[in-house]
Amino acid sequence: MYKKLYQIMEDQEEDEFLQSARHFSKWPQNLTLPIQKQTINCMAVFFEANLDNQLVDLCQWSDRRKVLVEMLAELAATRSEIRDKLQKSMPFNKFVKECIMENRGDLYEMTKRFEKYSFLLSIRNLIVTRMIITNEAARLLGDGETISETDIFIIEKRTLSTCIRNVSEGKELSGYTLDPYTVAANVHNVHFDHINVEIYLELLKKSPFFAQNIVRHLLRQNGKEAEEETWHLHATVLKIVMKDEKLLAVCVATIPNMVRYLKVYQIHFSPKSNAAKFLHLDMESISHCQSYLRKPTKSSNLITAANFLTLFGCEKRTWKRPILRFWSIFKQQPAMCCEKLLIFAEECVELGLNHRIACLLRALTTSEFCRKALCDEYLKIAFQLTYRSIFLILSKNECRPEIVELCDDMNLRYDLLQHQIKHVAAHHLEHFERFETKIAFSVEKFLKSGIDGIDFEDLGLVEFYKQLNENLTEDAIRSNEARNIYIVDILSTIWLQLPSIRPQILPILARFKHISPAWTNFPQPPHISTNEKSFLQHLRFHLYLKMMNISKSMTQGEYATCIMMLLTSYDSSHFVADLIEKKQLGKLKLQQRRNVLCILSRLLKDQAVMGDEDETIIDPILFKAITKASAVFEDTAACIVPFLFKICVDFKGKYDKCVINLLGCLKGVNAEDEIVVRCLAECVDSIGLNVIARYERLNIETHSEFGVKWFFKLSRLFLKHGFTTHSFAIANILFDRLSARKRNTMMIDRTSLDRIDRSQELINLLVEIYVAEGNSVALSSLPPAVQNRPDVRQVMNKSSKEWLKLLSSNQMDSWELTIVQWMCGIQFNAITGDKYLNSILRCNFNEYTKKIDSPLKFVYFQLFHLSTSTLEIEEAISSMPLAPTIDQMRLMIIANATASFEPQSVEEHVVRAVRELRETSNRRKSGGNVKGINEKTTRMVKLAEMLTENKAYDAAINLLDTWEHECLQWTSVAAESIDIDLIRICKQHVTCRSGDPRMADINLRTMHPRVPVMSDLAIAEWSLALSKITIEYRNDMEEGIRILEFGCKHLQNKDSVETRLKVLLKLHSVCIGQLSKLEEYRETRTYRMKQQAVTAFEQQIQNSCRTSLARGNSGDEWTKKTVQRVRKEHQFEKNDLEKVDNSLNSAARKAVSSGFDALLCISQLEDDDEAIRASSLIIFPLIDVIYKYETDVGVIALLKEHTKSKLPSKLWISATSHIASKCFSIEKSQITRHLSQILCHLIYDYPYHVLHTILMYDDEKNASKVKGFLKTIFDARADQRDSSKLKEIVITIREAHQAYREIAMLDVRGNVRIQRVEINGKTMYRWPHDLKIFKCKLRQLPIPTISQKIGCPGDYSTTDLITWKRWKDVFTIADGISTPKIWEIEGSDGKWYKTVWKKDDVRQDVLVEQMFDVTNNMLEKAMLRTYNVVPLDTECGVIEFCGGTVSLKEVMCGVTREGGLHREFNSEEVSASKVSSMMRQVQTESTETRRQVFVEICQQYSPVFRHFFYTNFSTAQIWRQKIINYRQSLATWSIVCYIVGLGDRHASNILFDQKLCTFVHIDLGMILEYSKRTLPVPEQVPFRITRDVLDPILIEGIENGQLAEECTQIMEKLKENGKVILGVASALLRETMTNFREAEQAAGRPSYISEMAIGRLREKLRGTDDGVTAQSSNLQIRRLLREATSADNLSRMFCGWMPFL
Repeated sequence: MYKKLYQIMEDQEEDEFLQSARHFSKWPQNLTLPIQKQTINCMAVFFEANLDNQLVDLCQWSDRRKVLVEMLAELAATRSEIRDKLQKSMPFNKFVKECIMENRGDLYEMTKRFEKYSFLLSIRNLIVTRMIITNEAARLLGDGETISETDIFIIEKRTLSTCIRNVSEGKELSGYTLDPYTVAANVHNVHFDHINVEIYLELLKKSPFFAQNIVRHLLRQNGKEAEEETWHLHATVLKIVMKDEKLLAVCVATIPNMVRYLKVYQIHFSPKSNAAKFLHLDMESISHCQSYLRKPTKSSNLITAANFLTLFGCEKRTWKRPILRFWSIFKQQPAMCCEKLLIFAEECVELGLNHRIACLLRALTTSEFCRKALCDEYLKIAFQLTYRSIFLILSKNECRPEIVELCDDMNLRYDLLQHQIKHVAAHHLEHFERFETKIAFSVEKFLKSGIDGIDFEDLGLVEFYKQLNENLTEDAIRSNEARNIYIVDILSTIWLQLPSIRPQILPILARFKHISPAWTNFPQPPHISTNEKSFLQHLRFHLYLKMMNISKSMTQGEYATCIMMLLTSYDSSHFVADLIEKKQLGKLKLQQRRNVLCILSRLLKDQAVMGDEDETIIDPILFKAITKASAVFEDTAACIVPFLFKICVDFKGKYDKCVINLLGCLKGVNAEDEIVVRCLAECVDSIGLNVIARYERLNIETHSEFGVKWFFKLSRLFLKHGFTTHSFAIANILFDRLSARKRNTMMIDRTSLDRIDRSQELINLLVEIYVAEGNSVALSSLPPAVQNRPDVRQVMNKSSKEWLKLLSSNQMDSWELTIVQWMCGIQFNAITGDKYLNSILRCNFNEYTKKIDSPLKFVYFQLFHLSTSTLEIEEAISSMPLAPTIDQMRLMIIANATASFEPQSVEEHVVRAVRELRETSNRRKSGGNVKGINEKTTRMVKLAEMLTENKAYDAAINLLDTWEHECLQWTSVAAESIDIDLIRICKQHVTCRSGDPRMADINLRTMHPRVPVMSDLAIAEWSLALSKITIEYRNDMEEGIRILEFGCKHLQNKDSVETRLKVLLKLHSVCIGQLSKLEEYRETRTYRMKQQAVTAFEQQIQNSCRTSLARGNSGDEWTKKTVQRVRKEHQFEKNDLEKVDNSLNSAARKAVSSGFDALLCISQLEDDDEAIRASSLIIFPLIDVIYKYETDVGVIALLKEHTKSKLPSKLWISATSHIASKCFSIEKSQITRHLSQILCHLIYDYPYHVLHTILMYDDEKNASKVKGFLKTIFDARADQRDSSKLKEIVITIREAHQAYREIAMLDVRGNVRIQRVEINGKTMYRWPHDLKIFKCKLRQLPIPTISQKIGCPGDYSTTDLITWKRWKDVFTIADGISTPKIWEIEGSDGKWYKTVWKKDDVRQDVLVEQMFDVTNNMLEKAMLRTYNVVPLDTECGVIEFCGGTVSLKEVMCGVTREGGLHREFNSEEVSASKVSSMMRQVQTESTETRRQVFVEICQQYSPVFRHFFYTNFSTAQIWRQKIINYRQSLATWSIVCYIVGLGDRHASNILFDQKLCTFVHIDLGMILEYSKRTLPVPEQVPFRITRDVLDPILIEGIENGQLAEECTQIMEKLKENGKVILGVASALLRETMTNFREAEQAAGRPSYISEMAIGRLREKLRGTDDGVTAQSSNLQIRRLLREATSADNLSRMFCGWMPFL
């Protein structure tokens, strides 16, 4: 074998040989190098391959030894691993040694070779070789050869220097006889101690430059391992230096920080020396400290806190005395002691004396005096915080295990070991587990109570944020915010105060970026301003963070002041007035003379000074401490000033002064100073928007200090620093002020922004705010003049996804430009784009990046290396010049495969997709398995769909092509099936969306034969995609249904419920749509003409037959032909009608069949809530179809089959009332028996949920049916084990139902059984004791008005239900004709619930609320707040009380129409009662007169609802969120009320939730436009949007603003689910409701009133309610808003509706 290999090597060219030889991990033994290959390059490869071979024979190369050793030296000089191997190899050591020892007669040449090649030798051979050389030199000298003692000296010196220089690390030479000059030249390889350092420096006394090299080395060696540190020699060395003036001069001139070293150790020098004077050392302090060390008892009184900077420089053996004095003074002057200790520690750390200060701290904390001094809890807090601060400084730049081991702060020690050193030794594991547990408890407290109750020191630990990130959830964040605990605010403060913690906060921000603007635009000012209750905690929080901030050095006296304030916050006896020296204080005041915050602090101090009556606000001494500190320290002022504003406003009532101070300080604000601007934002929140808004009606000319120019400046300052919420809040107040003169009639006059005072300036400000927010909808509401601005167009184009238009913009950064180029499929522009982002997006990894100095490079690096990468995010961030943004951090986490969140943006999805693509490719290349590739395919498809939605068609196709190519590579090696079909189907979907449905249709149809072998997901997507194209583009609904049925057939036996359900829901929707179209066709004029024609033709045929019989067969030929023609026409038209009828019946059967199949599939979902939500969108349209076609045999058969099968009863609970109504109806029906079976199932499975609905019919004319039905149930289950339990439940609920009726029907007025009582000044009524309800087993029954959990069918226990626990024996009466009774009941969950017992028919209310519930399910969000209604019979019911709400009327003008917000803010204006009277007087006048009076009323009666938000939500963040909630609620209710035709929306029928700022509509009797058609004064508006309702959002516009946009979105969503709405409405109208009965309704036909109501509803959903031509939702909404806000319409409303509100 070796011969063959030898021959191959001989035949190869040199380049080929080198290439192949480099692949040898080890050179084969017995294989020699061919002679022709013995070139330098080939021999280098040979030698490198044999470095580990201890048996290699190098004798053959002896003739070329010098050349080869030179080659080895060159290799070893550039490659450390070669040098290490050479030093360990015995053959090569011998080879090099022989090379050095050649020609022993020439000692200088041998010495020269020794100097040159000695680094290739091991330590042993190095020393041996030197000995050989020196021995040879001694021999030659003894033999009398030509060599002298001088030569011997030079050779020994050169060889010694070479040895010292080449000693490896950790093997330093020691001794006292080494040559001092050699030692000075090779200090790094010499071990120094107290003796030899004195010797060498003494010997070098005449050579100060050599001596300073030793001094420099000893002073700067503290970066090495602990045992090598030389700080214990510093005092010795520096004493020598101070005695030698020449050496001192050289050291000061050449050694960096030499003077600082001397000052640290100045205690060792004579205070009278010239050097001490020259260096300006503190001679008095030196003298006192030296005296104390000599005679501690006698001189202890000389030592003060200021002397510790000198005293701590003493040698370690004398530390006991300084420590004793430190703890003695610490008890009296803790603040000064802490500051001096910190200053000394900072100086030591900057000089590299880390180990020295760590040892000093250990000595301090382990001293017996420490325990005595820290008995005081508060002093302990101060020292622990100082200790923590010092150790944070120690570990900032260099964290070494030996330093950390000296840390007595156990929490910090284990945090550093785990997260910086990244190794916890075995002997620490038990303690480390305790540390983790302690932090876990701290995180738990933090999640429950915020910063209250936690140790603030934990906030400086990395472990805290690691665990917080693991445990923090979105639900926890929202539940805390509901309790006014904003975690984002706490993190914002930590972010600003502790920059070192930012890398730990960033992953948390990345996870929750989507929650709110405060998370998205982090960091933002806090949501809640600091008040007197939270101030102490807020102050301590600020002080802790400030003192743990090691990135910012404090000025002299600042740290001591912080410690003093912290101690004073606990105990006022710690206050020290003269903590800062007068000279330093004057210097600080001079520095801060123009600082805005310090000036504000001094101004507000006098205005907020504590009086006797204010002692409860804050301790006067603490007040004095904080105001003194904030007057000279900006950071402290930033914390204190907002609170001082709060005191001035809330307790002093100095509104004017506060606003003047706030606006006045803007003159001196530096617009770039983020600390000041953020503080001003907090000041705005502390003062309150309500206070700032007070000045909207001031005369600017007479009150220049409140001039609008200052508001403009303030808003722009906030905007500049990203505080867009605060900027918009000030802009909103500006708008209120500038529009004050026209505000009353802005809505009815359609006054735009450009018609108010200083409009252009305000418009420009709003443009900047909306552009910063990327709010295209708000921008569209601004005047047309700004719509063509480049920045506005850019936002608009982004919103509309007009990517090509964006390419021409010069305002995009490289990030955006790169993404747009990729989305458009345009070639990358390297000049303007980001090449790393482009490579990531296009999955092009050809360039290797070495320096990770940006987030995108990190992402690229991670995707490039994948599993081989070991770079951590925190490590990468530390090397970046700029911290990554939240968006960039999310990309980094996703690229690092550590994301615990789902991607949101396109870039994030692409990064995950690219990572998965590269992982899959690498796994394939390495022979891995195929597991999980189909899940990745699903994600790729979803990403492609997202790109398609964003109109990035080229990017989507490229992504799918790349993934398909990768999957095809797998098909040859994969054991399992790879879903390539799904990729191809998705590509056709993209093709269709990009504008080529024809090609997509062709390609999808060619895949038809593959359907049986496709995956279930591919079958579903193929069916949906092809049916969509067939229905929408080919207009063939029948074919589309067949495709969906084909898909359902092949999915029937598949396991994926969600996939099958998706197709079934689509099939049901299409079937319902087909049925609706056929029904609509039956209502058309064409169909009616056909019917009339058939009837006429039949009559003509009959007439012709009678005529023919009378005449015999004598009729003329023309008449016969005419009759024949009529017969044929009759037959054709009749066939057409029959075809339509058959199609209709067939469509009805398909709709019912698909609906039942979908319900069965839904019942298999694991999530019950999702199952009920999905079923509610099917149940009601399905019931509508069943009832319409109840005589159809096919429909009856399907219903019968469904009731016999496994009925998903939980899905039918919501339809109980509709089924019961049909079952117990007087009219007979063929489906009643089958519906009764559904009711039976419901009672068997969920009796507590449905029995009250069924028992509602117990007292009607058909009560016998109910009783018989219940008896049938018991008979049917007589043999069942749980029949007795069910019977007991029915009896108990029936008794309770009758008792409920008794309460609801109980008359209060004039009833002698009811006792009237006064409780807490409120009139109440006591229940009679003989009521039936008190005899019922209430505690066994659920409270009827609570939404109860739907458990397992047949579970008759009430464990998971909220049952009656106890109740109050009194009740109150609400307003209303029927005097509803309000009764409070405590549930088994411990909560109290209010219930309303009403003597009124509430059946219609429950049906309308049901419609609202279905609407919420359509919107997939509970936008409509609903309440439960339980009808007890046709005359009474019980209703859930809407807690936390008040009527709009009561908010605006009070119950008596003489109060409310109008009286509070516009007391000089006429009252609402007076205005109503004015409208009543002209109620019967002409339209023009009524309009004129209405306009006059509007001019006199100002809208005020905006002040509710300013007053109740006075901080900008919460105010903005409540405004958004308000707008969304208003938009949703407006459109829903319009669609369902809900009228009578006067101010008493609309409740307002004062906490959530959402609406609740009550009194739902007038639906489907009853109020427009039946009331004496018909309503004219589609919904209620009056001036006051619009007032909080008036700045946003009406027809083109965000309200209109949200209304449009709601309308689109409702139109998409129009069939569901029509189904619910049809079911609702079938119930027996008085409003929709006819005077004489014929049996067997529907009510015309009901049918016309459904027709109007259908027209609204089509957009044809205002004419024949359908309007888009956009135009429809704008028309409706015009109608709702029209003065003509509002003036014609009933005066009791109060349209002026």
